[in-house]
Amino acid sequence: MRGLLLSEINDKKILEKIVGKQLYNRKGENIGIIWKIYISKKDKHPLKVVIKTHGNQKITTSPERIRIEKGKIYLLDQTHEAARAIIDRLSEIVAELRNLRDALLLLDEKYISSEITPEEYQSKRGNIERKRLQLRIEATTLLETLNHLIEQDNFLDKEEETKIYEIIDALTLTFPTIHLKELEKIFTNKTQATQIET
Repeated sequence: MRGLLLSEINDKKILEKIVGKQLYNRKGENIGIIWKIYISKKDKHPLKVVIKTHGNQKITTSPERIRIEKGKIYLLDQTHEAARAIIDRLSEIVAELRNLRDALLLLDEKYISSEITPEEYQSKRGNIERKRLQLRIEATTLLETLNHLIEQDNFLDKEEETKIYEIIDALTLTFPTIHLKELEKIFTNKTQATQIET
């Protein structure tokens, strides 16, 4: 289970119970306690967290770096934060690619039904294909970076691993691209067939 980030809690009573609890790093080593949590008066979300280490040093961090998981409280390191940000961006890319796939289908339908001119179709399709290519390149770069981070320090939990596999599947299955020249042949043949019939 992924657990819960401290930033996701907006209950003052729960946050008060967390103060004074032991804090661990991802290796399971005790690094101190949650000394203080500053809470927004408006929406009761934590704004910042003060950690008191065993050497009585006080360190301020963001609530996004604190995770409650299986009854323990963890401080996420920079590597894990970077990996989580990459996973979140990859999820966004998958959603964008799905939207672009739907836009392509709609555009194809408009072209087939002669709602738009061939020039307009080529221009719009070219823009969509360029955006898809940019997103695929970004996704490839992010996956390579994520792979490198994981090789350095295998820190992913089962939920994060599952999410990565789902992202990879979605990226693989995001509607295969039909080259514009092939589409032109299909539509040209369709138009010629229609002209012959009339």
